[in-house]
Amino acid sequence: MITASGLTGYSADQIQNVPVGQDDALVLGGVALSQSGVTIPTAQIGTESMENFDIDDFWMASDGVYWMAQGDLSGATATDGVVIVRNAVVVQEGAILPGSGFAEAVNLNGIVGTHMTASGRWFVRGNNAVTTDDWVYSNGTVLAKLGDFVAGAAGETWSDSEFGPCFFLHVGDSQGNYVIGGVSDGPSVSNGQLVLNKSFVIAREGDPIDLDGDGQFDDDAYFSFFGNDDGVLTDGGDFYFTANFKNAVGTALGQGFFVVATPLVDPLFSNGFE
Repeated sequence: MITASGLTGYSADQIQNVPVGQDDALVLGGVALSQSGVTIPTAQIGTESMENFDIDDFWMASDGVYWMAQGDLSGATATDGVVIVRNAVVVQEGAILPGSGFAEAVNLNGIVGTHMTASGRWFVRGNNAVTTDDWVYSNGTVLAKLGDFVAGAAGETWSDSEFGPCFFLHVGDSQGNYVIGGVSDGPSVSNGQLVLNKSFVIAREGDPIDLDGDGQFDDDAYFSFFGNDDGVLTDGGDFYFTANFKNAVGTALGQGFFVVATPLVDPLFSNGFE
């Protein structure tokens, strides 16, 4: 990652000439932001130090001030999984999501995915213990959870009856907009969907695709299912994503990379994909 000022941020593993147990770190511009065996994050259940960091779950805002990471504390397995933002725990296995109103704590291995926007807004996707209810959580607020109505989807609710994790994508821009991908209790051929700002379905399984870009839906191609965590929402209002597609009789045709101009940029948005 490179900040707006040109500093490079990265996750380092097995650093040389550092004691074992302290050789993992998150680094920005040559300075350790957090270090295994040394850094003790605040707002956790106990007073444990970081043990390791997930190399693919380190995010940083463009200003270099805000950053987040997923990793493990040095304590018991039931509570060691955490997401930290600037060395403060915001999600922890075995603890209830702050401000969520949930009765159950986050499940063991219940932290599924993370994301931070260029402006520093953070997202976490996961599920709870006992009920295994799924959720998408951002900056201390639950944006979506199992059983919530899917805005713009004619009374459908988020469901895990066909896809265990329910949610498969969460991504935002630097303007405060975001897209959540999940599966509803609607018909199987169309229940996977991408929803903008909890108010508008910008794409769903079964929607036709304009493969040749001529402005006509005459290519016998339809979305089959969307890629997990494969999406980018630009500040210009375009949403880029991957998806598998099929023909009208359900035969798989392949996978593609698509873009749609959302209502953020196109008030006359009409679900045209190319």
